[in-house]
Amino acid sequence: MQNSSIGHHHKEILEYLIDYFKNPVQSIRKLPQWGWPSLLILQASLAGISGLMAFLIKPSVRRFLEALFVLPLSSIITTFIITVFFHYTFYFFFRREISLKEIFTLLFLSNIPFFFLYILHPLVPPIVLLGMAVTSLLLIIGLVENFALPKKTIIRLIGSLFIFYLIIWTFQQIRFTAFSSKNKELKTLPGSIDILEKELSD
Repeated sequence: MQNSSIGHHHKEILEYLIDYFKNPVQSIRKLPQWGWPSLLILQASLAGISGLMAFLIKPSVRRFLEALFVLPLSSIITTFIITVFFHYTFYFFFRREISLKEIFTLLFLSNIPFFFLYILHPLVPPIVLLGMAVTSLLLIIGLVENFALPKKTIIRLIGSLFIFYLIIWTFQQIRFTAFSSKNKELKTLPGSIDILEKELSD
């Protein structure tokens, strides 16, 4: 009986995800009732698979380790922090007490496009911005449709979070570019010294 119940639950998850991939905007309007274990496993799996696919596109030891350990754990922690932020924001400013599990479910489903586009970020880094934009749109629809929150206020809230993400991403890219340039200079430095010594000896 227990195995039958577990199999039925897995079937429900699969059916919902199939419908989601067919039409995410429509599916996000009605949240599934999944338990915490399923949500956490799905979240970690999605992040890990996304990281592994990115590793296969552009292999590196760092990306491999990120896919196995960093991304699954960090995605769960980040999603839970945002879940708690939304929970108390809605409670204090909208007088709405929405369960943590419902918010976490919505965040997981909204993040699916981001993780799929994240696969291509080693080739096209700005594509994560497109992923976050789609995630933000789904999040707005989900919050308004599932919890009857005021549309204009939610758009401003999610829009502000997107701008915050954009600023952080921009600074990270600037730092990464500066770090890469510095590494290139250090790699070319020994060769330059050899050339200079050769010229002096001549």
